[in-house]
Amino acid sequence: TPLTCEHFVEKMIEKTWQEVDPNIREEYGETYKKGFLKNTRKLLNRGSTRIHEVIDCFEDALTAVDPLSTYTPAYFPDKLGIKMLKYLPSIVTEVYLKFELDQNNKPQILQKIKSDNEW
Repeated sequence: TPLTCEHFVEKMIEKTWQEVDPNIREEYGETYKKGFLKNTRKLLNRGSTRIHEVIDCFEDALTAVDPLSTYTPAYFPDKLGIKMLKYLPSIVTEVYLKFELDQNNKPQILQKIKSDNEW
């Protein structure tokens, strides 16, 4: 669907970036935007084209006599990971996300403040 189409999402990010106040764009910096796009692409590439799985979950949720409390349309390894992260302490989830995504992608202004405060 367009919501997970890489080209569409990139266009929306670019459009939003251009509509943001120039001062805010400057504080975040072009490097941050590029890192954000990189992380977004990484997440989008993990998506599935099997939209019927989502529709099947919706159908079951609406029509089942005893619907599940949670539906997770995903590939089995991802589904297993999601379930594990759900029950583990939040620090484990944070470490996992830092591993999966570029944790060094910070707004330019924060990098400047950090370097100004270092002795």
